[in-house]
Amino acid sequence: MNPEMKLDLISKIAQSNDSLLLEEIQKLLELTDSDKIYQLSDSQLESLKAAENDIKYGNVIDHEEVKEMTSEWLKK
Repeated sequence: MNPEMKLDLISKIAQSNDSLLLEEIQKLLELTDSDKIYQLSDSQLESLKAAENDIKYGNVIDHEEVKEMTSEWLKK
């Protein structure tokens, strides 16, 4: 990133009174914080394990088939 862009962003953020915008910027900056480790909940871990098992045992539908199924469903 070039220094001029950084300064422009800093200026715009400093001048902003839009709390929603500032909150969203804060969220984006927190996403890039490499020191944080995202902790998954037990239910999220279970969902990932189930998905991995589905892939392992071939319980998947390829994208083209899903598109065809969706197209047929929308015709009804």
